[in-house]
Amino acid sequence: MTEPGFSEREGTVVIPKFKIEYGVELKGTLQALGMKHAFDNKADFSGISSEPLFISAVRQQTFVEVNEEGTEAAAATAMPLESALEMNPPKPFTLIVDRPFLFLIEDKETRTILFTGMVYNPGPN
Repeated sequence: MTEPGFSEREGTVVIPKFKIEYGVELKGTLQALGMKHAFDNKADFSGISSEPLFISAVRQQTFVEVNEEGTEAAAATAMPLESALEMNPPKPFTLIVDRPFLFLIEDKETRTILFTGMVYNPGPN
């Protein structure tokens, strides 16, 4: 684990299948932020075309689907050293995600958050 204070434990996590789609038109937002001329006949895209061009729309569309086919199995071999003193190992846990939950999709190398979302009704599919 890479987070301070976290530790690894054996367990099972049951998460429902879900599919989320979201789209938003960004033209108004970009104009409000000062990008005005790109959307009218004053636009200067001469670096990419000799024809006069302007941007007619900007739409952001996202899609996230989690299902059995999207689950990746991985195997790893470890050889941990253990204390010879008698200890009680933690019992495996089971976490059943049956309430609304937030999720993040993070790039493993850069730790950049790529997507965030919320599942409001994680009922059976």
